[in-house]
Amino acid sequence: LEFRRVLFRSEAELIGQPIEVLVPERFHKDHPALRTRYFQAPTRRAMKDALSLVAVRKDGSEFPARVGLSPVQTVDGQAVICGVLDVTETVAAMEAMRHAKEAAQLFPKAQWPWEALLDHHAKNGAWRETLEALTHLQSHLEKAQYRRKRAVLLTAEAMQKSDAEPENALDDLREATKLAPDLVPASTAYARLL
Repeated sequence: LEFRRVLFRSEAELIGQPIEVLVPERFHKDHPALRTRYFQAPTRRAMKDALSLVAVRKDGSEFPARVGLSPVQTVDGQAVICGVLDVTETVAAMEAMRHAKEAAQLFPKAQWPWEALLDHHAKNGAWRETLEALTHLQSHLEKAQYRRKRAVLLTAEAMQKSDAEPENALDDLREATKLAPDLVPASTAYARLL
C-alpha cells in the first residue's frame, strides 16, 4: 500500500475526503474551481508539468508529485481515481544532472561531472550521450579500460538500434569488435547482423 508510505495516511482516512486533503493549503482557494472544470469534461490524463506539482502528507510536509487522473463511472455516479507518485528522487536526480552538465561546461577537463553524466545516460539507455561522456573521460582512463568501455557502449547502442538502423548498428559493432575482440555480445550481435 504505497499511499501509506507516501502520504502517511491510511485508506480509511482518505475515502470520502475531498482531494484538497492532498493539496497544499496555499492552493485550497483555487483548487475547487479547477476540480469543477475537470468534471465538466473528465479525461484520463497526467496533470500539467508533472515535476512542478506538490502534494501534502498528513503531517503537513510537502513533496514533489506526479499526479494522474482517471475518471470512472460508479453506481453512485462519476468519480475520479487520482494517482499520486512521490517524485522526490527523480527531481533530485534531474537537479544533480543539471549541476553535472554545468560543471562539465565550466570545467571540461574535470573528471567527476563526466562520470556522473556517463552513469546517468547509461542508466537511461542514452548511448550516444554516454559515449560522448566517455570521450571526455578518455584522458582519465587507461587505454585498455577506455577501449573496453567504448566497445561495451557501442554494443549496447547497436543492439538498441539494430532493427531501425541495421547499417549503423553494424558499423558500431564492427568498431566494438575491433576495440574488444573478446567481447562476446559484440561478436555475437555482429555475426547476427552480417
